[in-house]
Amino acid sequence: MRKRKPFLLILVLLAGCARQGTIPNTDKFPPHLLSVTSINQTQVVLNFDEKIDSLDVLANTFLISSRSDTAEIRFAATDPNDSRGRSVILLTSPLIDATYRISGLVVDPEGNAASIHLSFSASTRRDTTPASILISPPEPKTSFPYTISFQFSEPVDTGRGMQIITAPGLSDEKLQASWNRDLTRYKMRVSDTTLQGQPFYFALLGGVFDFAGNGTTYGRAAYVHSDTGLVLHDLGGKVITMQGKPAASAIILFKTSDDVFALTIADSAGAFITSVQQRKGTRIQAWFDGDGNGIYEQEASISADPLPDSIILSTSPAASPARLNQLIP
Repeated sequence: MRKRKPFLLILVLLAGCARQGTIPNTDKFPPHLLSVTSINQTQVVLNFDEKIDSLDVLANTFLISSRSDTAEIRFAATDPNDSRGRSVILLTSPLIDATYRISGLVVDPEGNAASIHLSFSASTRRDTTPASILISPPEPKTSFPYTISFQFSEPVDTGRGMQIITAPGLSDEKLQASWNRDLTRYKMRVSDTTLQGQPFYFALLGGVFDFAGNGTTYGRAAYVHSDTGLVLHDLGGKVITMQGKPAASAIILFKTSDDVFALTIADSAGAFITSVQQRKGTRIQAWFDGDGNGIYEQEASISADPLPDSIILSTSPAASPARLNQLIP
């Protein structure tokens, strides 16, 4: 019996702790600002000694000013590239070559708030790199309803808008879409049951801007489906303008009658590759906006039944130049 007493004592102590509830939080210290780094003229990063509550990072709680300039803080968020959540990124109007003072308020996840004040030297380096883009899911085979995400390497200026086309075409009511708080991920959910089992094609066109005004030149295209027995035909090709140059970012449509059942876009070399169903009476169309004014004034079209493995489309002046919303009803 004497050997069991220590064990019984431990049980009594544990039971006592259980009656008292969970151990209270002992973090009573606010975040401490370790450094301020001016990455370039429009990006300032704050590094702290602990995780920052992302919900309390707001642009209007910070002030960046020098003797002759007060920066406009266009966006503020925890840095998406910091997995520990200890960094805050501020996107600003272009800073001048001067010493700035930053002040603001941050909060850790336990609710401890800190007022920050620190001086830093502004960078004179310009941000000239647009956001890079990843598409999820990375493979076409997925589950239904379809969940598609565009992941950006930096926050996107959503006020400038962006263009996404789909085949089959969907109304806004049937395409649920939203941004994450950091403006680095755009998620679409497609739950229209008429699409179940058939491939769904989508393309994000060029012209997605970051807060420094850098826009993507070329877009990204992909497709998804949920049918394990679906048979698709692989097809690659190239679109050449009537001047004999690559038709970069040309839109390629696969149609039967007037219905667009698949689409993709050309890359910087005018090349494309996709997989589509063999359908009778398929017509492949390529549309090219040569001057970037939003009107597709060059077109190429060919009937293909059955579909070939590769194809070259040479454009000519379109009989009826069209805007994007006219190409895909």
